[in-house]
Amino acid sequence: MKFTAWLAAACVFFMVGNTQAESTRNEVIETVIQKQIDAFKAHDFKAAFDFAAPAIQARFGTPERFAFVVIHHYPMVWRPNNVEYLALEQGQDYALQNVMITDKQNTLHFLVYEMIAFEQGWRIGGVRIIEQRRTDT
Repeated sequence: MKFTAWLAAACVFFMVGNTQAESTRNEVIETVIQKQIDAFKAHDFKAAFDFAAPAIQARFGTPERFAFVVIHHYPMVWRPNNVEYLALEQGQDYALQNVMITDKQNTLHFLVYEMIAFEQGWRIGGVRIIEQRRTDT
């Protein structure tokens, strides 16, 4: 039953994603997300924190607190093996970027990055884990 629910969610995720991914792609948004991931990989928590929206920065207060949450609750973001950008839903000043991350244990993670546009550019307003699935290899 659990696999059936995952399969249904994945089908909806990819059906919606594929129709929009073919026509909509924002390399600037992808670059912001990738730069934050690269900063985490380099243990540059201040740089990673700088890509977060002001509301996220206010919530955590310091790059160290922010890093603690990412390391312990989003380890696939902190140490990804592979990152693939999927569907994008974009409005004028916000976007939802679907991302598939494979972690070091070969588990697939489907995430949605909430992106918010500011005068100085796009920032990450939040990340939601949609699904996690161990691959058979």
